[in-house]
Amino acid sequence: MSVIAHEVSHGYAADSLGDPTARYAGRLTIDPRAHIDPVGTIIMPLALGLLSGGRFLFAYDKPVPFNPYNLRYHKWGPALVGIAGPLANFLLALSFALLIRILPLTNFSQIRKRIDMMLDLLSQKEKGELGKYTKKERILIDRKIEKLQRMFGGIKDMIALPKALFIVDPRFEETALREAVTMRIPVVALCGSDNDITDIDYPVLANDSNMASVKYFVGKIAEAYKK
Repeated sequence: MSVIAHEVSHGYAADSLGDPTARYAGRLTIDPRAHIDPVGTIIMPLALGLLSGGRFLFAYDKPVPFNPYNLRYHKWGPALVGIAGPLANFLLALSFALLIRILPLTNFSQIRKRIDMMLDLLSQKEKGELGKYTKKERILIDRKIEKLQRMFGGIKDMIALPKALFIVDPRFEETALREAVTMRIPVVALCGSDNDITDIDYPVLANDSNMASVKYFVGKIAEAYKK
């Protein structure tokens, strides 16, 4: 989407300044088929994704053609056409950043789906319904159940967003803190001296890297919750 916006913006800028080359070439469209470059749009990102394990991607599409001699402003026209693409990318990034900041976005629905999958597999296992699978398939299912329990077992009974969130070391749990702030969920956090407590409603200033300290405060929070 970003590369399409980039190239289309170049084309629209050139067209508005008197050069219809991109329009005649059919490039003033958001249809990705008009912009695909076999190497830059398909082969390169796939290769980089595989080689980096999905950590690094880079792609490009076909450059939009334009004729600088058709532009009304021969001095500044090419510069205006050139800056249109990066400006479109900046505005797109800014729009999504504001959207993420303003809208109550959270991945709880996806987490709940994973929990439901775990509960369904556990139910099938208890009822003996996994016998229809081969031995190898049952081993893989058991591994999946074990992984899901390790990740979501502690929150399997949480059917809605929590009324409050307790976290240890908000710097490490940055994603959880950001989502809680976005959803306006009060945060109680065990914070060491290296943490920023700006977005934390109820900071507990103590050692968040010492196991004895963590156990003590987690125990106190659990006791308060039971009361």
